[in-house]
Amino acid sequence: MMTKKRLAYLLMSEAGIGVVLLLLCAAFGIGVPHFASLNNVGNIFTQISINTVISVGMTFVILRH
Repeated sequence: MMTKKRLAYLLMSEAGIGVVLLLLCAAFGIGVPHFASLNNVGNIFTQISINTVISVGMTFVILRH
């Protein structure tokens, strides 16, 4: 059985960035009224789409090399 400290360490080492991202989204969703609106989420996805396509392409180049 895992101790709480060991479980917290594993969570932060394996999924730390994801946990921080979820906490930030929750904080901004609570603090800013229009942050969690569908219109804003659509704008965010539109803005990151080019970087996502480029990063996937670069990942395949790096894996191939």
